[in-house]
Amino acid sequence: MARQKTKTVATARTARARHRPHLIDACISALHLYGPSKTTVDKVVALAGLSPGIVRFYFDSKDAMLVASLEFLANEFEQRLLLPVSQRIDDPVSALNELVALYLGPELASTRKVSVWYSFWGEASSRQEYYDICGARDAKFEALVYDLTRRLVDRELGSSVEPDAIALGLIGTLEMLWQGYAFQTESAIDRGAAKRRVESYLRSVFPASFGRRDTTGQPGHLEMTGWLYAGRILDLPTTGCVATIDAPGERLMAVRGEDGVLRAFANRCPVRPHALADAVYPRPLRRIECRTHGLAYDLSGAPLEPTTPALAPRICFIQGDFLWIASGGGSLSTSPAPQLPYSGPALGVPEVVDTEVAADWTVLMDLWRRSPDTPGPAVPAGRVPGWSHDRYATLTAAHPTGVQTWLALGQLIDQGPAGLTITAIRPTRPGQSAVRQWRYDASPPPQTRVLRYLLNRNFRESLAVAAALQRGLDADAMAQTLGARRP
Repeated sequence: MARQKTKTVATARTARARHRPHLIDACISALHLYGPSKTTVDKVVALAGLSPGIVRFYFDSKDAMLVASLEFLANEFEQRLLLPVSQRIDDPVSALNELVALYLGPELASTRKVSVWYSFWGEASSRQEYYDICGARDAKFEALVYDLTRRLVDRELGSSVEPDAIALGLIGTLEMLWQGYAFQTESAIDRGAAKRRVESYLRSVFPASFGRRDTTGQPGHLEMTGWLYAGRILDLPTTGCVATIDAPGERLMAVRGEDGVLRAFANRCPVRPHALADAVYPRPLRRIECRTHGLAYDLSGAPLEPTTPALAPRICFIQGDFLWIASGGGSLSTSPAPQLPYSGPALGVPEVVDTEVAADWTVLMDLWRRSPDTPGPAVPAGRVPGWSHDRYATLTAAHPTGVQTWLALGQLIDQGPAGLTITAIRPTRPGQSAVRQWRYDASPPPQTRVLRYLLNRNFRESLAVAAALQRGLDADAMAQTLGARRP
């Protein structure tokens, strides 16, 4: 009898020990879904599949359970990132590579866990708990990154960078990528692209330690090389017609030669980096020229004088009625142009809309890439939560989910029930960007008019949000500048 009682008690203790981490895991899921203020015991036990009474065996109150969940995440971060990276601090390159991989990996940076970090940090009622539990952990992380960057600066011969500024930039980059994770579904996260962005930052500051960019492989997501939409070939019907496109990293142009062939070049003077061709021409060109420096080329791009520097050629690709130009140098044979399910003549003439927005182009890209995912078809560029977003999703619920694709830096293609929308972003000056959209309608009227109205309304709302974000960033920068100047 005594042995049976001992076995029963041991089994009960084992079950209770097993239930506590199960409850914490369910609490993390509830915090992800509802936030600290709206998370209740009933919601937690419903996710855990347990009875409400079992919570009393482990936690004195709901608040104690929430705090235990945050403590679990803080301890996990320290054990899985801070300790192993600290053990490799004598090799700062290896340590930083491991830090980036762990920080952005699925174990620590799942959508569920990241949203819990920010939910505690963002709610005023739980912010003190966050500082009490995570303040020391945050300080350790910052100190570790500062130490690694100082060691790297010492290793880089001739480096004049400020290690504290580089460390702050790295921490900010990682934090921004984490914020992006919080607003995406797990399946939508591109961890490889996030890691490449951090590696590019480290390469730009520490080229001797992290090497230079490898341009031999396929261009990565949002790289400077890729295919850019340049319009319809129907808009270039005769000899000398030209189309220009401005991307954040390069100006391009396509010209129809005297032989009827379309050719593309970098729209840049070889002597000084100004544009050779403007965006709008009243009549076809007879030749390509830079009157400032006395350079001239025929329509095939050949210089008219032997001493004239050559134009940088680019690859052209024609798909149906669509014209694509390769941005960046080198071959793009491993990066095929986007395959669209439409043909230009079938879609007809697009509506071309040009808009100025008081926000940096990076703010627009981050806003459109990190907009919260909602059930139903994907909404084209400019989606922000609101009535027009929800109404569009309701009207198109029966249609297949749309597809959203980023091309080279600054261009976005949306394919959905309303048709095809191609959005191009280019910076015009600090804090200011120009947005051009080609809007091809696919649905028959009157549905097209309704869907387009909702999309355009949501697009304008997103530009207002971007401008507000830019004002907030400018205000933060000004506050930091003024704070730094105080004695």
